[in-house]
Amino acid sequence: MKSIFPKTPATRLSQRQQKILRLLGYIFVIATASIGISSGFSGYFLSTENYAELTSAFYGEVYALSLISKKIPHSLGLFFHISIGTIYMLMAIYQFNTQARRRSPQAHRAIGKVFVITGALTGITGLYIAIVMPFAGQVERAFATVTALWFLYALYMGYGHAKQRKYLLHREWMIRSFAVALAAVAMRFPLIIMNRLLSLDSMVLFILAAGSAHLVVLTVAEWWIRSTRQGRAETTGKKHVVAQQATSV
Repeated sequence: MKSIFPKTPATRLSQRQQKILRLLGYIFVIATASIGISSGFSGYFLSTENYAELTSAFYGEVYALSLISKKIPHSLGLFFHISIGTIYMLMAIYQFNTQARRRSPQAHRAIGKVFVITGALTGITGLYIAIVMPFAGQVERAFATVTALWFLYALYMGYGHAKQRKYLLHREWMIRSFAVALAAVAMRFPLIIMNRLLSLDSMVLFILAAGSAHLVVLTVAEWWIRSTRQGRAETTGKKHVVAQQATSV
């Protein structure tokens, strides 16, 4: 498997800088996951009226009415997507924890297999929902198809490199795949802000929010990969020669 990304490292970050940014990253991931999970399940635990009121307050009345009219809160497919996506997000928080991996690499490998399966199911069901029940029509279908396929491809590359014991590339591709999933949840932040600041059609706002979230999160992820890259040494079928690389997010 050949990487399509340049291997030249960007300006290196100091250990202190990495530690601070890693902490900020975990805070963002946990906050984003918490909001995404609570937002996703709210349609199943709130009454239709309360759900519509809550969704309208955050995302706008048009978006809320679209959810209710399509009966998305009661969709079995969406419920499965949210449930399996919740498991994926919670496992990601553990899998990307440097200290946890160093303490128990065996657990990291065992959980990693389930992590890949839940990730694949999350991507497939997310693609299905975007195609069957899009809010922003054909544009959302096209955008979601591209991002979902990229997510699945990155996940496949990450798993494949782990099987080949190319742990540097495994780390990089797993970060790329998770960045796509994180961006899909994080788009709620720009959507809420844009809904209050811009007087645009709700579908346009939805696409702008999704596009901006993916652009920012994926760019930051790629910058992090290149800024924390410690070398290019890779081996195939043997233990990685740079142990620190295999245990550093």
